Amino acid sequence: MGSVYIKFLLSVMTIIPFGTSGYRILDKNSPSICLDCVEKIQVQYTRFIFDNIPTKTNVEILEKSLSFAILSGKFQHLQAPVWTETNNLSPPKLLCHDENSLTLAWNQKNAMEFYFLKYSHSSEIYLSDLSNCNFKTINLLEPDTTYQFELWSFSRNSGILSKSSQITVTTRNHFEPRHPVESLKYTLLFQNGFYSAVISWKQGKDFSCFYKIIWYKRGGSINHRKINVRNIHNITEEGTLLEFIASPLEMGTKYYLEISSEDEKSDIEGPEKSLQINVPSCLATYKNFSICSPNPPENITATKFFTSNGTKMAYNLKLSWNKPKYLPDFYNVTLASNISVQFKVIAGNTTFVFFENLSVGIYYQTRLTAWLKNGKRSNPVSMQIFDNKRHNIEEKNTINTWIWMVLGLFVLVIFLSITLLKKNLRKILNRSLHVSPKVEEITVKYAKEDSIWEIDESKLLMDKIIGIGAFGIVQKAHCYVEGEKKIEIAVKMLKERSTEEQLKQFYAEIDIMKAVPKHPHIVHLIGVVTKTRQNNPLLLVEYCSKGDLHTFLKNVWLILKNKDNMKMKKEQDKHRCVGKEENVLEWKDLLSFARQIAIGMEFLCSLKMIHRDLAARNILVTESNTMKISDFGLSRDVYVNNMYQKLTGGKLPFRWMALESLTHQIYTAESDVWSFGIVLWEIVTLGAGPYPALDTEDLLPLLKEGYRMEKPANCSEELYAIMLKCWNATPSLRPTFTELRKIFDVLLESEVFYVNLDSGKSNGNRYENLPKTIP
Repeated sequence: MGSVYIKFLLSVMTIIPFGTSGYRILDKNSPSICLDCVEKIQVQYTRFIFDNIPTKTNVEILEKSLSFAILSGKFQHLQAPVWTETNNLSPPKLLCHDENSLTLAWNQKNAMEFYFLKYSHSSEIYLSDLSNCNFKTINLLEPDTTYQFELWSFSRNSGILSKSSQITVTTRNHFEPRHPVESLKYTLLFQNGFYSAVISWKQGKDFSCFYKIIWYKRGGSINHRKINVRNIHNITEEGTLLEFIASPLEMGTKYYLEISSEDEKSDIEGPEKSLQINVPSCLATYKNFSICSPNPPENITATKFFTSNGTKMAYNLKLSWNKPKYLPDFYNVTLASNISVQFKVIAGNTTFVFFENLSVGIYYQTRLTAWLKNGKRSNPVSMQIFDNKRHNIEEKNTINTWIWMVLGLFVLVIFLSITLLKKNLRKILNRSLHVSPKVEEITVKYAKEDSIWEIDESKLLMDKIIGIGAFGIVQKAHCYVEGEKKIEIAVKMLKERSTEEQLKQFYAEIDIMKAVPKHPHIVHLIGVVTKTRQNNPLLLVEYCSKGDLHTFLKNVWLILKNKDNMKMKKEQDKHRCVGKEENVLEWKDLLSFARQIAIGMEFLCSLKMIHRDLAARNILVTESNTMKISDFGLSRDVYVNNMYQKLTGGKLPFRWMALESLTHQIYTAESDVWSFGIVLWEIVTLGAGPYPALDTEDLLPLLKEGYRMEKPANCSEELYAIMLKCWNATPSLRPTFTELRKIFDVLLESEVFYVNLDSGKSNGNRYENLPKTIP
């Protein structure tokens, strides 16, 4: 019955202009959503006011509409109201906004009340649709524009009109950075034998309307959700609280959750905020062995005791773990290497075990499982054991040691002499070339003249924004090159109010781009606009339509995961899949991606340049799937020193950095090879994040101990061996990019499947081989 009345009022409000400025219904087709009304305003029947100047027309329109509704028989219980005016309705709150829309919310105490928004910009005044919801989305707004809003409510029973005070809201601009969420936490619920986690957070400063949530367990599939704030919000005294339920969750499992804001099309993501969800075990929940298996051993530690056995270097190993609250009947412990396997059975009340006479320099794998006599067992917990220390314990080698020391000293003297000669020669050259010998942020000296690269800004036709970073913006554009002929380009610029240091670094990046010759696997420079924009220059580079490799791979993975949204085809074998747009991706394509990147890096090495931030996110993909290395913002000329040592602060890509870069802040071509190994892992896992089960602060100690990422489930041993070579702790033992390019040439000629793209391996199982316990 109420809906007829609402529709009638809507029809009247839509076609009748109110007041001197005119009111418009902008969002007649926008979705309505429900929220909460507070303060009320009573208006005399003869003084129905939409603006500060009541008019006879306004009063007659309202009077006729209400009278018609009452006389029609649809609302016979309504009485002709007598209106009085007060101003005590609480104003709405901003729920979320983007460039062209925003959503306001309010508290609704009476389900019989209906709401609409009056809003204005400049001299234009508009009215939204009437709704009984507690929030409202206004569409078709202008970016970076300020609007004034008033909330109005209408009580169907009493005929009371209520209005709030005015608030001011500004839509997002294209350059506004996105922010991480705040107050991220979870609450566990247990019902019907399953756990669920209620994830709650508060919006960041960007008031985003959409959030991406990913949660997963080690060795399991990844769950992916896109959240619309308008569907999950809850207005509280402290502000807007957003909630989402992740379920079902396995008992005794640790889940990792990541959340970030994004735009509606998922083109731009904000910073991620992470959370660990610890689900209680079956025993902690039921406290009953008749229902549950024993818990896996926790906090396993390895202690080594080095011993001597003649000329052989060895050590004894003690494995220890926490005593569980509920004791198993016994433990089964396995220690395996490529030359031997040892088994031990330990009583359930024991918390340690010894293994003796282990060889130095050999990898061992331990496996510890708790058992019950009824056959139930825990999940096994694995740990890698490795020690490469050399303890020279033979006194008879003392003379040989002295001999080698003398020889080494002799070689050192020769080396220092040669070094001094080179240094003197370099000083002479530096006097003429004016090159500073310091290890510092240096500008490329062999760039082409600026006039060659300078482009008139009037030749640019700017298009949509395709990327926003902490300090810069990348915008698609067209550039007129020969008369009416135009090409697609990407324009990189700094944000407004950039600092002097950011401007200096941006000019350094421009100089580096000028110095790099054109290459098929390097993003090449089109031109610059600096003469007319000295404080906000433009860097014009070639446009790569498929975006960065990381996003490209993630999209491929999502197609494989969401089988309902794609059509799978079997063409000759199971290692070929076809997406929604019939774009075929084969396992050899992934190897080709790696080969192309190696070729591009080989070219940079030939120029004596290092990248320092080689990652899938900094590889761009053209329409023909050609890989282009980009983002030379961290690249440096190393022609003089062949090494770059970081002197200034800033965020570092820890999970892509080599061991020596993490420990000594030293960057070489060899450290780029380490990063290439991480990129290869990203390619094989279709865009997974490296070291997904590790916190950043735990990464360096583990790498020092010899830990490396495990082989992805869909990766061959041969391809994984290449990764391990790239991650060798000794930089000189890593392959060069030339060697890597030759390796991939051979692999691409082979018919062996080095990567499995079958959905059973790649669909949601990117972290399948991660150990339950990281050593």
